[in-house]
Amino acid sequence: MTLKSLMEFVQAFFELSDGPSRNEDWVSSFTPDAKVAIGRDAAEGREDIRAMRLGMWENVASRRHTVERVDIDGATGDNALQVQLAGNVKYTLKKKKKKKKEEANEEGGKEEEVVRVVEWTATGRAVEDEGKWRWKEYRVVLGSC
Repeated sequence: MTLKSLMEFVQAFFELSDGPSRNEDWVSSFTPDAKVAIGRDAAEGREDIRAMRLGMWENVASRRHTVERVDIDGATGDNALQVQLAGNVKYTLKKKKKKKKEEANEEGGKEEEVVRVVEWTATGRAVEDEGKWRWKEYRVVLGSC
């Protein structure tokens, strides 16, 4: 496996991250025993990671990651490569009905769209698994980086 293929994996990973219908492909980006922490949520193993992924899309209509930095620090003792990433994510929350007093008796209400941009940093340990790069560990810190 080459550094070029690792960079291609990182690019593909974020494309999967931004697609709500690609849950299984995203989950397959991790080893079966991977440890993941994103913000306050944590998961270990693909079943927990799958549940985390589904929860990540519960209130989000769309999102788009921009990766601004990728640093590969070298191999660790278990042949993993330490990867440091930074960027931002722009996401749109699912629309919720906002009722005004005069609309309270009418069906529906005004739909309100909320768009946010959040900075993030991530560290990961990427390993070769079944001929593919996968995350063995992946941790994301959201907010001011």
